[in-house]
Amino acid sequence: MDKQTGKLIARIAENLPNINADLMQEWIDDPVGLKKALFWALIKRSIWTTIRAGVGHWTASGFRDALASRERKIWGPADQMLEQLKITNATGTDVDLFVVSGVELGCKGRNVTHREVYDRAQEIGLALCRPEVCLCLLLQADDNILVMGTWCLVGMEPIQYENDHIGIFMIDREHRGVQSQNPARLGLGALCDNNFRMMPVEYQWIFVLPRPSASA
Repeated sequence: MDKQTGKLIARIAENLPNINADLMQEWIDDPVGLKKALFWALIKRSIWTTIRAGVGHWTASGFRDALASRERKIWGPADQMLEQLKITNATGTDVDLFVVSGVELGCKGRNVTHREVYDRAQEIGLALCRPEVCLCLLLQADDNILVMGTWCLVGMEPIQYENDHIGIFMIDREHRGVQSQNPARLGLGALCDNNFRMMPVEYQWIFVLPRPSASA
């Protein structure tokens, strides 16, 4: 444990509320719940953006046309994956998105699998994106939602496409040959096969931050 981590733990211990022994034991017996509570108490970050999902463009060609109208490029295998897209919700829904890295989720080591990232994200209350969520994000978000030359992976179930390849979508703002005098636009890319099975832990991911249910 490094010195700074030790300082933080000591400060947390100093400021713990007075709770009875039974409640204390509940937290001891629920490490996942404790991890979730500590994450949201300490991360000090709100939702990344909110988009409206489930509105129009219900086919691959519909999404292509809509993306083209906004000058959004589709890179490489993402176009083939788009053909396999299955829309699961035809009702317009506001979706809150949250960006987080494997490091922030507590993943260990230099590299991590997408499943490890997903498990950690779901432990703290995040949910996987439906595939069309990232497409709606591309249609609704401004280019400056991402810093020039950066990208985010989309936390989603992998899509199987041509010749049994599998991949997940990514949103990027790379130059990709665009002339320097023009601003780089957001685009839809993909991370495929072995490239997303094991990846650097510092990669950034987009997940859904579910809203409390009306009955809660």
